[in-house]
Amino acid sequence: MKESAAIKNSNKIIEILESIAQKFNDEHSKKVRPESLKKVFISAAKNKQSDLSNIKFCFAKVSSFLKLSSGNLESFKSFSFNKGRAASNFDFVDSDVVFAQSIIEEFGVDFDFSSIDELYLDTKPLSIIHKYL
Repeated sequence: MKESAAIKNSNKIIEILESIAQKFNDEHSKKVRPESLKKVFISAAKNKQSDLSNIKFCFAKVSSFLKLSSGNLESFKSFSFNKGRAASNFDFVDSDVVFAQSIIEEFGVDFDFSSIDELYLDTKPLSIIHKYL
């Protein structure tokens, strides 16, 4: 993937995650941050174990995380915590794949990636800026 395409695709993913977070926050009392969705997306991409495309798999994991965040625990087969924070190593169900497909169609996502390294979605702040925050 060319660098300009990678930047464009990364920006699109961030915009989509921000939109998803906004919609979720408008509909639920428990709020999620776009950064949390981004972490789930990245973790899913790094740990993909599915025949789904990477983009669909990652958005399905985001859907599953949103269910968990809303308190809907019925569809979870397994779940683990890492340092007190929810990890994205939980199973998703068919409705999460439907959610992912609807996001792909709604936002006109016409790309996939073979590795998270093809995107610019790092969750770590720049160290020089971090010192002054």
